Amino acid sequence: MGHTLNDYWAKGSNVINDLLAVLIRFRQESIALAGDISKMYNAIRLSPLDQHTHRFVWRNLETHRDPDYYALLTVTFGDRPSGAISTLALHQTAKMYQHIYPDASKMVIRNSYVDDILQSVESVDNARLITQQTEKMLACGGFRIKPWIISGNEKCGSTLQSQDSGESVEVDLDEFAHEKILGMRWDPKQDLFDFKVKINFSPKSKNVRKGENITKSQIENSVPTSLTPRMVLSKVARVYDPLGLATPYTLAAKVLMRKLCIENNTNDKTKVNSRWDYAMSAESRLEWIAFFKELFDIEQLKFHRCLKPDNAVGDPMLVIFSDGSKLAYGTCAYVRWGTAHGGFESRLVIAKNRIAPTKQMSVPRLELCGAVLAARIRQKLVEEMDYKFSRVIHIVDSMIVGAQIQRELWIRHICCYKGSRNSK
Repeated sequence: MGHTLNDYWAKGSNVINDLLAVLIRFRQESIALAGDISKMYNAIRLSPLDQHTHRFVWRNLETHRDPDYYALLTVTFGDRPSGAISTLALHQTAKMYQHIYPDASKMVIRNSYVDDILQSVESVDNARLITQQTEKMLACGGFRIKPWIISGNEKCGSTLQSQDSGESVEVDLDEFAHEKILGMRWDPKQDLFDFKVKINFSPKSKNVRKGENITKSQIENSVPTSLTPRMVLSKVARVYDPLGLATPYTLAAKVLMRKLCIENNTNDKTKVNSRWDYAMSAESRLEWIAFFKELFDIEQLKFHRCLKPDNAVGDPMLVIFSDGSKLAYGTCAYVRWGTAHGGFESRLVIAKNRIAPTKQMSVPRLELCGAVLAARIRQKLVEEMDYKFSRVIHIVDSMIVGAQIQRELWIRHICCYKGSRNSK
């Protein structure tokens, strides 16, 4: 076997921002903007020494002559450290011009994820100003940004900044009906998050499905008779939901997948076959058909991108719920705003769930695990969000868990399992 440079190169430290933190900050203010750096890797020039390690020969299939020698001059996709190099170069550019463009520098350092830049601001004027500053700042480092997408209504949502012309360009946002923002579907015109279900059991040809996606009414007749765990897992994995907005659906899929794993371990006939490629039982197949039918209902869900209502006043309150059952435990966090009319409005920030272990555990213990998950979510939100919360409230659906958390000198009185989780 031969050797390549990637065998000896270090990958570099993980300098990419936390995806969840970037998405949460993207939801803070009323106007959202999203930008994409064009050909980010190729904007970074290699040193002369590194250029010689990227030599290659080419003669355009002209076998009668000697090949020509070429060298790559920029960072190349596929090099092991290219991800760390590009992110460090982007952040270093922002730091170098921080004294000139402080707001743009902060946005790039905190709210960029690889070549995507996300930000939320209070007004369209602020959005236009910070996009112009960001373009000028990154141009000093050799980076170019594709047209920005600014959310809002028809008036403010149709303006995209163009670096090529240096002027604002009026663009119909119907062309950007749904943008992928770090994998999530975002409608910039209505400023909403939503989901799209794509289920297709047809065979692949060159990694492309031959048939069309099936609809809800076609599920029963389109699901293969020999349905395997690999098939259903590939369909469930297409529901990308880092914020947990579709937790009721993804959790149901986890419970069904665990049932398949138990079925595989207890059925002697399946031990000969692959763990993922055996035909599940008729009962399990019917359960998955029912799940896929319900999964299409997720397309009806719409979530506000912005966590702050238009008529919000004062600082918000952070309310975190947690609960547990024999099947799973989880938590969800809401921001609760006071409104100018004297009422209140709450919006879901994030939800997380964990499936219960196969080893039998008591419900109070699982509820305690949910409370621990809630504490971690609270710490994450308080650290990453720019909101100043007037109050943080944890709500648990168990008097036992509430008493354990509030109990003084718990180390002396309760077991190690509960004590370690109460300490968190």
